[in-house]
Amino acid sequence: MAPSCPRRPKSGQRNENHRQTRTDRHKQELTRLNHSQKRSKDELERAAIKAKADNREIRKLREQADENGQEIRRLRHHLATQAPATDEHVKFQDSLINFGTKAVQEQRLRAEAAEQEVSRLKALSADLESSRAILQDQVGHFELAMHASADDFTRSALEAQAQRSVYMVRGYQNDVAREQNAVEKLRRTVSARDSALRESERKSKEQALELEEAKKQLAAYERRAEGEREVTNEQASLIKRLNEENARLAKLG
Repeated sequence: MAPSCPRRPKSGQRNENHRQTRTDRHKQELTRLNHSQKRSKDELERAAIKAKADNREIRKLREQADENGQEIRRLRHHLATQAPATDEHVKFQDSLINFGTKAVQEQRLRAEAAEQEVSRLKALSADLESSRAILQDQVGHFELAMHASADDFTRSALEAQAQRSVYMVRGYQNDVAREQNAVEKLRRTVSARDSALRESERKSKEQALELEEAKKQLAAYERRAEGEREVTNEQASLIKRLNEENARLAKLG
């Protein structure tokens, strides 16, 4: 009796196994994308926390600029109402100018760091958009597989899987839209912060110019005072000589 040949799997069974394998791969890809989505959200939350810290730093810089402005106004009032400043006062004015210049440099560095953060968030948004496109492409493959199958049960299963994928894609689309809005909000915040830094830089320059003008006025005041002292000394010397001459003439008379 001839040995029996091993029974080959039916074509329908092979197709079903192939579909199941492909479905498992899609599920794994969706899981990977979901993890990537969560990491992106964590990145956005950390960026938002950093933006809040930068805003607090800007408020501190503004308060410092206001204090510098009050000090400048006090110095100008002192120049207008009091005697010429001493050398220590002039050195103090120079230190204020140096402080303003250093503050402007620090503000510029913070603005550059904020611009780099915006660029990174834009790149992150682009990655999320790419993930969304991949999911949409997978949904299209599911739909093609559903129409190509002649088996009602397989078609129903694929249709249900495709519908679930559609819902998942829509969920990712909503997440991407929210994250894009968050990125845009951060961009506007950074833009406003940059404007505030530039305004602070402008005020610091104006304060430096005002201090320089005050120093010029002080020097001019000192020159005038020195000239007046010389004239006073000359007049005193002349009066002394006249008195001596009058005394001599009185003795002769």
